[in-house]
Amino acid sequence: MFHSLSPANNLPQPSFDLWEDNYCQSTYAAAATYGGLKAATLLAKNKGELDKANLWWEAAAKVKKAILTRQWEAKTKCFLRGINRRISANEYHWHKEQGYQVWSTTDPLELYPVYWAEQDRRIDAALAGLVFPFRVLKPTDFWTNRIIQAIEKFLTNVQVGGIHRYQGDVYAGGNPWVITTLWLSIIYALRGEKEKALSLYQWAIKNANSLGLLPEQVDRRVGGPAWVIPLGWSHAMLVLAHLALGNRLRGYPLTEN
Repeated sequence: MFHSLSPANNLPQPSFDLWEDNYCQSTYAAAATYGGLKAATLLAKNKGELDKANLWWEAAAKVKKAILTRQWEAKTKCFLRGINRRISANEYHWHKEQGYQVWSTTDPLELYPVYWAEQDRRIDAALAGLVFPFRVLKPTDFWTNRIIQAIEKFLTNVQVGGIHRYQGDVYAGGNPWVITTLWLSIIYALRGEKEKALSLYQWAIKNANSLGLLPEQVDRRVGGPAWVIPLGWSHAMLVLAHLALGNRLRGYPLTEN
């Protein structure tokens, strides 16, 4: 992680994001890197390797600063999904026509052009990772408030409930996901907003199948399981949401950032 940081902006080098369909310097990846460096710092301290601990602590601080300065959009008062995003030729021309910052490079073998956009402004539920589990932000921070407001406004399915992954998601038709809904439930629980947390938690249970198994997604039109079932990730998030509701998430509430 330490060696993957870009010297240009102290963020992880571009890679595929959590959803495996967006190649950029994603805010989620930066949060995960921050969390990893903080954990590595504690491990180094426990082993008495203080030089490494200090080095990784400083790196984590730089990543956090980069997140708050480079991946925060002042106009919308919310975090970007990512920066320096690789896009298609069609997207490149559209972004250019709209006045967005774009540029082109070539692949490592200099055989074909590679197109890039400066910012990805789509709201992404993975921004919740800044709070849980990676602790870049505290649950009641101003930045966290803005993340929650954006997720609720732009990603809530108004027909069947639940939270979509990100704006414009078309995978499998574009359904709300169990994990994203439970993710928001966890954030609410950590904020002490237990009624909102419980409502989202119960939504997930309501959309299990007759055997109590949770799907990856919930049908956006009629509700009920959609796509992969059972999904271990959904069940893991249900356990975490359950623990959060009972104030039993290990390491929470936060005492330091």
